[in-house]
Amino acid sequence: MSERCENYVCGQVGYEGFDLPAALGHDKAGHRVLGALVAAGYKSEKQLRNATDEDLLAVRWIGTGGVRTIRAALDSVPAEKVRLGMKKYLDKEGKEIDNEEWSRLSDDRVYVRVGATELKNAKSSTVVRISTIWTGMPISAKEIFESIVSRGKEDLVQVRYTTLEEAVEGHNTLVGKHMMELGGATLVREIPAEET
Repeated sequence: MSERCENYVCGQVGYEGFDLPAALGHDKAGHRVLGALVAAGYKSEKQLRNATDEDLLAVRWIGTGGVRTIRAALDSVPAEKVRLGMKKYLDKEGKEIDNEEWSRLSDDRVYVRVGATELKNAKSSTVVRISTIWTGMPISAKEIFESIVSRGKEDLVQVRYTTLEEAVEGHNTLVGKHMMELGGATLVREIPAEET
């Protein structure tokens, strides 16, 4: 297990005979992938090796870059070598940025957030949360925005977008759709950036 990293997830994960945190890389991208894997229940090297790319892409917050990083980690290729040369990052306007700028922007909750809305049916107390963010990591083509609709701990929908305009429109469409599904007695709350 990794000894020097102060990241909470790295300190909690132990893969038998395999230092996954170190193989993924002790940087923001590596920690994000590791946290997503742990949250999705991937707790062993065998589980990761048996997972298809489609299985891994279905994990919240893991895109094609994350899948490449996981595969490289399993093949014992340093994650940094996979990221350098293969990974590109884009700002909200779609302009290419370097890893350092992406990391700085990723830490800015206001910049990352496109929309976060909570819907609640007062009669059934069902709560649906719609969160749309900038990831800056193209999933396919130039999809750098993502909406996730969740009810409790269950993710219902994941939608990706190429432009900020598409992301805003997509977020509003998802809010409208889920308001209709919950019925007329819906309470709407825009979630402040500090809560996301």
